[in-house]
Amino acid sequence: MHVTAAHELLHAAYTEMGGSEKAVITRLVVAEAARMNNHKLNETLAEYEKQGGFDAGSRADELHSFLGTEYGPLSPELERHYAKFFTNRAHIIATNTKVEAAVQQKIDSFTLRGNALNRRIDNLTAMGSRMDYLSRIGQIYTYNSMVDAYNAERQAILDEIESYKAEQANLELLFAEIDSTQLFLTIRHL
Repeated sequence: MHVTAAHELLHAAYTEMGGSEKAVITRLVVAEAARMNNHKLNETLAEYEKQGGFDAGSRADELHSFLGTEYGPLSPELERHYAKFFTNRAHIIATNTKVEAAVQQKIDSFTLRGNALNRRIDNLTAMGSRMDYLSRIGQIYTYNSMVDAYNAERQAILDEIESYKAEQANLELLFAEIDSTQLFLTIRHL
């Protein structure tokens, strides 16, 4: 929340700048972004461009806010500029980094959990195929000895699927919250 507020503060500051100051800051943020050539920043700006209504002025405004709240250290000129707004810009950047890391950790954990669940399903499918084969060749005793384990694993997987769906719903809520913040940032500039 603090990073979003800082980001929005910088949008307001950029909007209120006089023409000559805005021209200087625009030149500085564009040059800094080119120097950094940061993949994440470039992807974010590309997403904004896909949404339409994103001209050079909007791009500079976004660069001004993103660079000020998510990246550092920057050129001495930009660091002096942002010092007008923040006494501890490094703290804002660190907070943003922590939030992004926490979100990425949730995504990674969810992905690993899904992969593990898929392996369990594959193993259960293989076990079912083995049981079908045993039944076809008349190995009923061996087949029967596997039924309880198969049923227990099937139920465990069904329970895990329900839990996984609940986690998925929670992540979708988190992403909707993040997206609504991004949508707010986008609409603000249309």
